[in-house]
Amino acid sequence: MVCLMKHEPDIAARRSRAPTLEDFTRAKAMYAGGEGVDHVVVSPWLRTGGTPGQKQFAAWLREQHG
Repeated sequence: MVCLMKHEPDIAARRSRAPTLEDFTRAKAMYAGGEGVDHVVVSPWLRTGGTPGQKQFAAWLREQHG
């Protein structure tokens, strides 16, 4: 189930940086250990929601190389 939140106009959008190879390496280790994954890595995956070929997070993360 995907829950999309409506943007509130009084909340300023944050500019996010692109994830690095180090971010993906850390995220893969954290995910494998059952821990949470940093938003800098999850955010690009969330933007794939509703697109053709969208993958589950684990499959998408395995394919990321920074």
